[in-house]
Amino acid sequence: MNRKSALPALLLVSTLLLRVEVGCCSTPLTLEIKGSGPKVNLSWPSTMDVPTQGTVFPEYTVERSTDLQHWEPIGGRVRGLAGISGPNLSLSLDALAGPNFYRLVANPSSQTPQETGSGGAEVFGYGALFSAELDRLGLMSVGAFATNAPQPQYLPQLSWDPTTALFWTNFNTDPAVWNASLPPDSLDRRLYDFRLDTNEFAIFRTNGFVVSERLGSASFADAYYRIFTDDLPVFVSADSVLHAWHRTYIGMLEELEELQLATLLEQVLTKSAAQLPPVWAQYGNGPLRRSIADADYFLTVARSLWAGQQVASSLASFGVDSRVTTTLTSITNLAMERVSLFGLDSPRWVDFSQFTVRAITITPTGFAATSRP
Repeated sequence: MNRKSALPALLLVSTLLLRVEVGCCSTPLTLEIKGSGPKVNLSWPSTMDVPTQGTVFPEYTVERSTDLQHWEPIGGRVRGLAGISGPNLSLSLDALAGPNFYRLVANPSSQTPQETGSGGAEVFGYGALFSAELDRLGLMSVGAFATNAPQPQYLPQLSWDPTTALFWTNFNTDPAVWNASLPPDSLDRRLYDFRLDTNEFAIFRTNGFVVSERLGSASFADAYYRIFTDDLPVFVSADSVLHAWHRTYIGMLEELEELQLATLLEQVLTKSAAQLPPVWAQYGNGPLRRSIADADYFLTVARSLWAGQQVASSLASFGVDSRVTTTLTSITNLAMERVSLFGLDSPRWVDFSQFTVRAITITPTGFAATSRP
């Protein structure tokens, strides 16, 4: 092997074993470089001791050079995070052919917070930029928000006639005229009238589109079926596809509520109420007496809401049944009442209108799922 062919290999080896020390601080800053197969692994301390600042997390930049004269940064600036970063930071790079040299630039006085970031907005700097923008704008009124940016120059109307578009005449055809020459059993007969009225047509001529509640239908599927039946071109929109996907999710949720959550909730309420009599027998004469009665009241209200009518309490003590009656009446009347629960000295306002039925789902099996807070 001649000297020229051996030189790059020797330089590369020396680079991989290099330890660069910068003595600008009270403790040396060490960059350790090691080779690991096709990789070059760099590591350095996450903190440094600065005489006037103490121990700090500097802002680091790793740079690379092939001639020790021209240096280029590798990646962005990084900084350790207090309580998260270990004693060392590291960087793994692909080993490049030829001589390569690395150095570390540290800025212990940087005021930029959390370059490294712990996730989300911090990684990309969104959090700091968003905060700075909020500080600049302050709290804006609705009027200021509406006039904060110049209004775009909208066209007053289309520069072309949308009725010249392809297939317009298909949509604008009178079904009676279309069907006049067709036999009654023809599959080509039109069943629906898609023509626009005077107001809708004027908006269509101006904007190139119009939203017609008059021509609306109960679902995307129904609208698509009408257009398909009359053999007209159709645009399948993204929101209709998302609606179909969401219907699948609703079906999964209904099945989960019917087969799992409903059964589980009923078991929790029933079994919890069944444990109250033995608990009362053991602790009913002690300091937990009122708390056990409150638990009976709490569970009886829940069981009554589940059953759709008032059920008997487990203990029939401390006037639990009358308290339940009062609460169910407040729910029926959508009333606000002060309630003392699990503590005589801590009455609080409860909005019982929030206990009314939120939704009812009737499934093919006849199950009615009622949701309450």
